[in-house]
Amino acid sequence: MLARSGPLASAAAAVCAAPLFFAGAAYATDVTWFAPTNAPNSNQNWPGGTSFSNNFGVVFNAGTGSTGFEIDWIKLGLNTSTSTSGAGSIKVALHGTSNSTAYSAVATSTQHALDVVTFTAPTTTATPFELMLRSPELPNISSFSMSPSTSYSLILYAPTGGSWGIGRTTNFASNTTNDFYTTSSGFVPLNTLRNNIKYQNTGTSFPTIAISFGTTNAPPPQVPAPLPVAGLAALFSAARRLRALNRRRDGR
Repeated sequence: MLARSGPLASAAAAVCAAPLFFAGAAYATDVTWFAPTNAPNSNQNWPGGTSFSNNFGVVFNAGTGSTGFEIDWIKLGLNTSTSTSGAGSIKVALHGTSNSTAYSAVATSTQHALDVVTFTAPTTTATPFELMLRSPELPNISSFSMSPSTSYSLILYAPTGGSWGIGRTTNFASNTTNDFYTTSSGFVPLNTLRNNIKYQNTGTSFPTIAISFGTTNAPPPQVPAPLPVAGLAALFSAARRLRALNRRRDGR
C-alpha cells in the first residue's frame, strides 16, 4: 500500500501526534526517622583519639513493624571550628549497644556497617555547615537492614583534615535529652554520646547533637492526566478534518 501524502496524511499526523499529558512531575521524598527537635545553639569539637569509642553519636531503638529498616540518608550539622583546610573525612558507623535502657545504653565494639566519608567545608573558622550523606556515600550503612525494635548506635569518629566540631543544643536537664529528638515510624531515642558515655557538657547541661537520618521514598509512577481544554480542542479539530477528508476521498 502506497504511503499517503497531502491533507489526509497531515490530519492523521496531527491526531497521532497529540501530546500526552501527565499529572505533574513526581519526585522522591525524604522521610525523617530521627532528628533533633531544636536547632544547634553551639558546637563542640571531637574528642581526641581514633577508636570507635572516641565518638559523638546517638543510641536508638529501630522502628516497629515486620520488616527491616535501611538508612538512605544521614544529615550532620558540623562546624569548621578552628579548621581552614576546606576538606576532611570522618568515619560513620552503625554499632551494637550495651543494652536498650534509656540514658544507659552506649555503643559496643560490634560493628554492623562502616563508611568513611569525605567532605568539603568552608575555609573560615567557626562556620557551621551541613553535610548531607546519601546512599552513594553510605554504601555499607544503606545496605544494612536494621531489625525492628532493636537497639543500635549511630556513631561518628576519627575525623581528619582539621579540628572539626558538631552542632549541639545545650541546657537540657539530666535524663530529658531523649524528649528533644523528633522521631517517626516507631524509632525511640535512648541516649546521646560523646566519648561513648552520656553526653554532659556542664554540671547541669545535657545536649542533643545535630544528627538526623531516615529513608527516601521512591516517586510514584506517573499516570496520564486529562488533556487541558486547549489540547482537547486541537485534538477534536484534527479528528474532524480527518473525517471530512475521508468522506471526500470516498466520494461521500
